This record gives sequence, structure tokens and C-alpha cells, in this order.
Amino acid sequence: MDYPQPDSPPDYGISSYFKRESLKQATVIFLHGTTWDTKHWPDNYWVALAERVTAAGFAVRLPWGNEREHARAKMIAANNPNVSLIPKGNLLAIATALAQAQAVVGVDTGLAHLTAALAVPSVTLYGPTKALRTGTYGPKQAHLQADFPCAPCFAKKCTYHGVSTVVPACYQDLSVEKVWATLYSKAITKITRITVQTIKCLNNPPHTPRFFLTNFKIVKTIV
Repeated sequence: MDYPQPDSPPDYGISSYFKRESLKQATVIFLHGTTWDTKHWPDNYWVALAERVTAAGFAVRLPWGNEREHARAKMIAANNPNVSLIPKGNLLAIATALAQAQAVVGVDTGLAHLTAALAVPSVTLYGPTKALRTGTYGPKQAHLQADFPCAPCFAKKCTYHGVSTVVPACYQDLSVEKVWATLYSKAITKITRITVQTIKCLNNPPHTPRFFLTNFKIVKTIV
């Protein structure tokens, strides 16, 4: 076929159907659930990442679709008051929640593709699968591919017998620090939110307002 290939990200035409609401706190959603055991990022990594994200001033929200995912979500949220579960709902409900997020971190799962279609900034993790084959496609998408001897293996069960600190072994290369750094550079630094606790207004000279901001915290930075 004699037509040029597109040189820009696709527009799926669905983001405009989801109105963005003014939330009290900027939110990052973790897509922690998937089907293959080998595609699951280690649970303790999710907990540690939640600590990083909430310390930066964000709330973390966790969807779930079955009892195993519900148990994992509760575990991630257990000791962090700024982590909450998204009520179980249909695809429209989760799409609505995703559309409100400032950013998303997820494993290789169908909801990651929905996030891309909604043009929400995302970091998606690929261990046993290959981003070039099944990666999310759209604007504001970042892929982290595990660099490990047997990855991608395209296997549902990890059969690696070497030395590794985590299971699945390939996620040893996708550390919390690496994911956080990518999330910060790709998504968080593109958001600005200043929380102002006290504003004092003095008129000096008369009828010329002067504003002083005290006790303010810059949570994110414009780039």
C-alpha cells in the first residue's frame, strides 16, 4: 500500500469521553494484577514503590478484579494511609478511574493498554514478555524491559535456576529505584502542585496588595 506511515502517537478517540475531575490529591494508579505468574512484579516492590510515590505527595490507588488481586491490594495498602483500593467495578468504572490518574505504573496487562488509549502517562514493566511485541502503544508511554539472561522467555512459569534475589528472577533488573526514576522523569516532573497552607495578605502601600506564602510545599516541579 502506497501511503506514509504515521510519525505521531495514535489517538484512540476515547479520552474525551472521560471528564477529568478535580481531585483533592494527585493520584498514581498501580496496575498490579495480571494472569501469568511470571508477569507479576514482586509484592514487596509494590510496597516500596508506594512508599516512594506517597512520600512525593501523591495518593496511590489500586484496582482489583479477583480475590487474589484483592488480597495483594490490601497487603500493599496495609501500612500506608495514602494507599487505597478502587472499588470493584466494570470496565467503564476502571476506565473512569484511570482517566483521573496523573500517572500509572503497571505490568503487562490489558488495563495497561486501556491506559495508553486514555493517554495517561504510564510506566509499564516487561519481564517475560517483550515490549516490542505486546507493549502499550500511545502517547506518554514508557516501557521498562528487563535485561536478564533468559528474558524475554514468554513462559508462564519461571524456570530460572541461577542466583536471584526475587521471583520471577528477571525482575531483579527492574528494581524499585529504576521504576521510580522512570516514573519521576516521565510523569511526575511534568505535573505541578503547590500546597499552600497559609496566605497572608498585607496592603503596603495602601490599595496595593502584597502576598506572602508561608508553610508551602512544592511537591512536583514544572519541566
